[in-house]
Amino acid sequence: MEAFSDSEQLLFGNGYNNGFVLNNTNKMSSPAAQLYSSIYGRKMELYTDAPSCVLYSGGYIGENHILKKEVISTDHCGIALEAQDYPNAPNHSGFSYSILKKDMLYERTIQFCFS
Repeated sequence: MEAFSDSEQLLFGNGYNNGFVLNNTNKMSSPAAQLYSSIYGRKMELYTDAPSCVLYSGGYIGENHILKKEVISTDHCGIALEAQDYPNAPNHSGFSYSILKKDMLYERTIQFCFS
């Protein structure tokens, strides 16, 4: 965990598992978030109408799970962008949240683009 040694929050959480409020005024017309690999030259863009996004750096993926092509997992072997409503919003004033009741429809648009 030396990569996180200078950040108490990242040490405590074993990496990133943080929610971010999106400045999402353009909704689907521009990316809400991007990930880029300078090693492989790959980019992932997230388009969404969700108000927030959680960045999870895989700190608790665990070891010794067999992945695609017999690769063995380790902590931090993956990363995720999770577009969603505000995490824990019902317990914090000022954040909107959704309560879904029987027979109600919930719709959210999330699009990942890879290049």
